Amino acid sequence: MFNSLWGRITGKDAGKTFPQQQGKSLDRLGDLAVIFPWGMYSNLPDGQLFKVVDGDGKAVIGVTVERPPGVEQGEVSFWHPGTGSVIHFKNNGDLNIDTVVNGTGDVNINTTTANVTASDSVNIDAPLTNIGVDGNKIARLGDAVEVTVTSGSSAGTYSGTITSSGVNTSI
Repeated sequence: MFNSLWGRITGKDAGKTFPQQQGKSLDRLGDLAVIFPWGMYSNLPDGQLFKVVDGDGKAVIGVTVERPPGVEQGEVSFWHPGTGSVIHFKNNGDLNIDTVVNGTGDVNINTTTANVTASDSVNIDAPLTNIGVDGNKIARLGDAVEVTVTSGSSAGTYSGTITSSGVNTSI
């Protein structure tokens, strides 16, 4: 049965083989083994509440009493209480990633190859969309176009409007 002790973190991860942080419980200060599910890790902030889970008072789990907004029964979220950023797995199958807190927040993906497969569409809603690095600009249906013919009797520069295109659309 779990120990009924609670306490607060008082120091950052010690950088040892297993996650270890300093904490205080029942006015006793000591080094604690912080336990996380496989593949997860957090360097708990000072003052963070923890629950002791062993009889010796040495193994603890950080506890968040706050909750991210809008998580319904049966849904899962990974949430940063300090920033409000959240990865939210919804009951309807949606995956929402929200990093916009006070108008800031980025999603950075670093990989060798990224594949996006959508059965319907991919929508990007942004005032500026960059595709590639240092690439050419992209023209769209209805955009003004300038064409240069370099030889023959029609040589010269001509202006017009793009009047046909493929089925893909862009902003």
